[in-house]
Amino acid sequence: MLVYIIIFVTALLYGLFELDGYKSKIKYNMSNDNIIEKISFQKKIIVILFFLQLVFISIFRNVSVGNDIANYIIHFNNIMPYYFSAVLFRNDPGYYLLNWIVGRFTTDFQYVMAIVSLIFFSLVFYFFYRESKIVWLSVVLFLAFGFLRFPFSGLRQGLAIAMIACSYKYIKNRNIWRFLGCVFGAALFHSTAIVCIPMYFISNNKLNMFTYVKYILLAFVVIIIVNRVFLTYLAMLYRDGRYLDFIGAGDGGFNMFLVLMGIVFVGLFFNKSTLLNDKKNLAVYNIIIFSIILQLMAMNLSILARLVDYYTFFLTIFIPNIIHSMKNKDTRILSILLMVVFSCLMYARWLIADMSGMVPYSFVWNH
Repeated sequence: MLVYIIIFVTALLYGLFELDGYKSKIKYNMSNDNIIEKISFQKKIIVILFFLQLVFISIFRNVSVGNDIANYIIHFNNIMPYYFSAVLFRNDPGYYLLNWIVGRFTTDFQYVMAIVSLIFFSLVFYFFYRESKIVWLSVVLFLAFGFLRFPFSGLRQGLAIAMIACSYKYIKNRNIWRFLGCVFGAALFHSTAIVCIPMYFISNNKLNMFTYVKYILLAFVVIIIVNRVFLTYLAMLYRDGRYLDFIGAGDGGFNMFLVLMGIVFVGLFFNKSTLLNDKKNLAVYNIIIFSIILQLMAMNLSILARLVDYYTFFLTIFIPNIIHSMKNKDTRILSILLMVVFSCLMYARWLIADMSGMVPYSFVWNH
């Protein structure tokens, strides 16, 4: 567990580095161009350092770290005898094609984990660098919400989530074809990525009574109709019904529901003007609201929580950007402190629960 504590503390230390940089800019009265240049340089340093840190512990972890790695190794060994054309007609062909290509050169699954880690963290930190106003806080939230489990255990969906995150620029630019290209590309690695298509259409919703009514009605449809009538049917369709027994066995879904509701209400009542005046914040805000609708289903079928992950991943930029946009300095500082405390509690809870089998951590050279 020490490795996970170190990376979390390191993220907080990067925060002190960034705050110290802001003080120096004020102290020396730098020009706007120099300020922008220095902010960009700081973001690059934080992104590069943390990228290297997370890639290192991900690439050189033992295959015993992560619940699903044993199954991934089996799939890797089974896919190697296949012909190229046969690989393309499997479920999630993108991931298995990657395995097949690696299998032409080596039988060591460690290389697959290395390639997946490099792709995942490259896309994630590219997303943070482009979209987050407070990169170190985005990393802290990434850890607190347990997204580190994807490159460690859920490799296929991890790649899909990272691709969906990078598609956000096409949501902002209203380029539907490139956005759909990213979604279908992500679906080649994990078919559940198709659930992200509504992101494009809800992101432009304005904050008015009509929008609120639409979301409330949709929530009632999910609660009354989907959960009671169609949930069993959906479970039967997915993976040949292997998750039917999970209905009514949602684990921790209500806690996540409360967290999402809290974030939505705080974002609305304390920063309404920020949401209205910044289309980027408004787009992510709509994505977070829609995640609550999905969470209502996940509370009854825990496996659907993986659908919510595509949407809640955007919390990693929404919260920092809202805090950054606060005009009052004391409010910003207090908000950052509260988020650090919240993240510490969430991260500790995630490590203790260890639902992904990541604790204890061990390196590949440890036996």
